Amino acid sequence: MLGETSAAEDPFRPQSKPKTKTYTYDLSCEVSGEFGNGAPALKMVNTGTETIPAGAIIAVTYPDGTKKKFTTSSEIKPGGAVSVMGPLGATPESFPCAASATSTGPSLPDGPVGPDVPTANPNLPPKLVCEFTIVGKVVTIIWQNIGGSPVMPGQFISGTTSGGIGMTVSLTDPIEPGDEFKVTHAWDNFDPAWFDGETCSAKIKK
Repeated sequence: MLGETSAAEDPFRPQSKPKTKTYTYDLSCEVSGEFGNGAPALKMVNTGTETIPAGAIIAVTYPDGTKKKFTTSSEIKPGGAVSVMGPLGATPESFPCAASATSTGPSLPDGPVGPDVPTANPNLPPKLVCEFTIVGKVVTIIWQNIGGSPVMPGQFISGTTSGGIGMTVSLTDPIEPGDEFKVTHAWDNFDPAWFDGETCSAKIKK
């Protein structure tokens, strides 16, 4: 067929599939405040020592045993939190919940990664995820390149919440695969509640 080859080194005919592994992460869960529409917010904090990657599946167990699943749109670092809507009427006293997160990735060998192990794939485009961190009235947006090639200088990147709050910046240095880039901004008239339950959406613009 057109485009096929029988060469042994054909990358489209791998000799064996890479091994994968399911990783599990610890989360706390509690009712913490309300969203603007009055729905209770279930706040889950990463209580482990590893970063939960974007795309991980969060499973929340309700008091009656019901489970709800959510997909993370950005990574959650140790101590970081994410909020989702809970059922109407839930309060901290009446709604104890439990949560955990899982992700699937390559099964890595134990011990440090050697210098000859590739950490990027130049055939894959760059891809950004982002998150907001808030300390007092200072907001920091952190972008991470989870793609295979760098985001190049001169490109514009944006980080915006679903509520439309965020910023766009022009890069002067590349963001290599796995690296992070952050911008900190202090607002005098800032209300942290604006970000309660918000997730960050990252884009790369030419």
